[in-house]
Amino acid sequence: PKSCEAVSGIFAPCEEDAALAEKIKQLRAQGERVIRALSDQKFSASEMQCDRVLVKQNDKWDIEDV
Repeated sequence: PKSCEAVSGIFAPCEEDAALAEKIKQLRAQGERVIRALSDQKFSASEMQCDRVLVKQNDKWDIEDV
């Protein structure tokens, strides 16, 4: 039988930001699973089965653990 393990992922906010879009593109190219929030989304990162989030610090998008 196939394993039902959750696949980890990175939760990205719903922001119109070229740097964020580029970071998501890079992460996906590296094989990461990136889930981008929708404008009216009510689910949290953990509810979307993501163990990390993208946060903006000093004009740079970084990955943090949830």
